[in-house]
Amino acid sequence: MKYQGILPDKLDDPEFVRRCEEHDLELALVREEEAAEAERAADLQRVIDEIEATMIPFLRKHAKEVNGAARIKPADRKIFEDFKTYCAEGWDVPLPPLPAHPAACAAFLTTKMGHGKAHFMKCLHAISRVHQAVGMPDPTRDVLCASLQALVVRQSQHKDK
Repeated sequence: MKYQGILPDKLDDPEFVRRCEEHDLELALVREEEAAEAERAADLQRVIDEIEATMIPFLRKHAKEVNGAARIKPADRKIFEDFKTYCAEGWDVPLPPLPAHPAACAAFLTTKMGHGKAHFMKCLHAISRVHQAVGMPDPTRDVLCASLQALVVRQSQHKDK
């Protein structure tokens, strides 16, 4: 039996030549589409830059206030790093921390329930603020996290009595 690799015995075989030409055409089309998409993205970025350049002189003071509010504070960053580690290492399949699924947030927050209401709330708000700062939906507004928050508040009120 003669060994056959991935290439045919005869490189000038008409079927092989036809397939190679088809592959080359497909590859050329993909490259053209990628180049066109890159050009569209560059055109879009130029328009966005122009809009921003036009507006920033009028909104500079307010933009500083908004940017200051959107910055992630060191304490939030530390809590979010803990959350990222939990998402990466706490499961058979790593969970994405950003954007996080509400179930991942709820699971992480359950590990914080025994540390008191204040710590639980810091963790919940840190995850919320990080998502908002990067323009993503806040997963802590989901019913799972809201229910955990209500439970922690009720438990702390019950302990206070």
